[in-house]
Amino acid sequence: QLACHAQRPALAKALCDYLIYHEHNPTKALELASMGTEAADFKDWWWKARLGKCYYQLGLYRDAEKQFKSALKSQDMIAVYLELCKVYLRMDQPNTALEWYEKAVEKNGGDTHLLLGIARVFDQLNDMEKVLMLTTETAKAHRG
Repeated sequence: QLACHAQRPALAKALCDYLIYHEHNPTKALELASMGTEAADFKDWWWKARLGKCYYQLGLYRDAEKQFKSALKSQDMIAVYLELCKVYLRMDQPNTALEWYEKAVEKNGGDTHLLLGIARVFDQLNDMEKVLMLTTETAKAHRG
């Protein structure tokens, strides 16, 4: 049945998100995302990002990393950077996460989500001076 849905991109994407967020079934979502990626000739960043999300939920962090990086090559999206950094933090690689956050800030400006992500990493590293600086900067950016 999933193969039939994978040929209809809008329906397949909605179904994939339903499987991930509502049914909490990353295995089925992974199957659908694989078919969707194939149907899109491996060019759609969205499917690659969903593959990464499925792998992450299944605990396959290196596979998730590969998919998120591939998605970023296809399309520069802040949400994908956030997911990739989450993978690195789960693998206990805060410095790598910081590097990717910095790349995202360079390409996308001072997005609030990115700045808060960086602040959270520094908080985990107990660098309160940088946490304070970043949260202040984020508050200023948020106020506009």
